[in-house]
Amino acid sequence: MKPLIAQFHGPADWTWIIACDEAAWHRIEMHTGQANVSGKILGSTDLENHVTYIRGFAVLHPFLDTAEAQPEHTIAHELGHILMNTSNETKAERKARELLSGQLVAKAE
Repeated sequence: MKPLIAQFHGPADWTWIIACDEAAWHRIEMHTGQANVSGKILGSTDLENHVTYIRGFAVLHPFLDTAEAQPEHTIAHELGHILMNTSNETKAERKARELLSGQLVAKAE
């Protein structure tokens, strides 16, 4: 994951926690209040505490063949939250697509 974070110019003062197995990811879901969310959440960013959690199993074994389920997209999406300082999924996804296409755009308001 470090090469992806560096490739997308992730901030150095951010903590990334990788849940190595599904039991650890379940504990993170409980901790972040996402335990009852349906779907396959691959990452979660806590903007206030500068921490991002990544579902490690899904990085190694994507659930789907879609672009959104790939490790690069997961990291770019969470960086979208960080760089835009937003919990808004649409804004984070827009930034992720910019990062993935190589458009390193300055932080927007």
